[in-house]
Amino acid sequence: MEILRQEITLNPSSTVHPGECDSPPTQLYIEGNRAGLRLLDEISSVGLAIVGTRFPQPRTVQLVTETVRRLASAADRRVIPRPIIVSGFAQGIDKAAHEAALRFGLPTIAILGCGIDLRYPAHHSELKKSIRNHTPGGLIISEYEWATKGYASQFLARNRLIAQWTRATWIVEAGMKSGALNTAKWARARGKDCYATPGFPGDPSLAGNELLLDLYQAIPLWGVHSLGSTWIDLATLTPKETEQRREISRPSRASSGDRMPNTRPVSKFSQELIDSIMIQEKSGSPPDIPGLLDWATSRGWSPQLFYRALEDLIEAPLIEERNGYLFSLESAF
Repeated sequence: MEILRQEITLNPSSTVHPGECDSPPTQLYIEGNRAGLRLLDEISSVGLAIVGTRFPQPRTVQLVTETVRRLASAADRRVIPRPIIVSGFAQGIDKAAHEAALRFGLPTIAILGCGIDLRYPAHHSELKKSIRNHTPGGLIISEYEWATKGYASQFLARNRLIAQWTRATWIVEAGMKSGALNTAKWARARGKDCYATPGFPGDPSLAGNELLLDLYQAIPLWGVHSLGSTWIDLATLTPKETEQRREISRPSRASSGDRMPNTRPVSKFSQELIDSIMIQEKSGSPPDIPGLLDWATSRGWSPQLFYRALEDLIEAPLIEERNGYLFSLESAF
């Protein structure tokens, strides 16, 4: 595959321009393939920035991988246009986002804060090669000239490109001091959709996420369906995906009570969770997610276990989330 290495001048008459941003660059330095060049015309409408800490928890990396997989599945079935996964090529969440795009066949763009010909990070050489050769399209981009060393101010400045060239930004995992919060700031400055992964209140690894959700009206991302705020058809992805895969049978109402029948075995945690939801519904007050999380942790569950059981029930679909409250689907029983 032919690998292009070009310098592009950006001006009003340019045929390739990725969109508006604060202090827009006049030059772009790029490496990639011809399919990747077309991504610059699409990034503002289908680009999803995925960013976060350089030292993520394993469960967070798994969440990135699974969310990108489901986005690819939706694109394959033409539920949504094929999204472009955009990140900053750093270790941790950035690396996980690029690798998930490569694995599941979504185009990806890495935006650097240094010259793109530098080996930085040094251990990402193979990742850079994979992005450049990616068949659906892959690009390495920088606004800095060849051989420009990276400084902290440049990495903060490139965050504006990641956030403002894309349609939406997802802060996956961020502590209180995190460059990802800077990316979120740039997204908010342009009125872009900004998502954040919820967590247990007070969890230091997600303190930045909590700040975004509490004070800056970030959209909680519980699963890929939450991205329906940006791509509305994703709000209906979960039932369609479940029916197509036929991995989970939709049970009928059990004759011996309200427990889910064993048409397909479910984990005891999912069973306990939906039992709790239905009990609270019968009392006349649908449960909210923070309250259920408190209930789960009081029983010794980890937040990871709670969110996994919650996502399984939403996928089935046996429950649905409406503005933070959970409801059992009567049609599912």
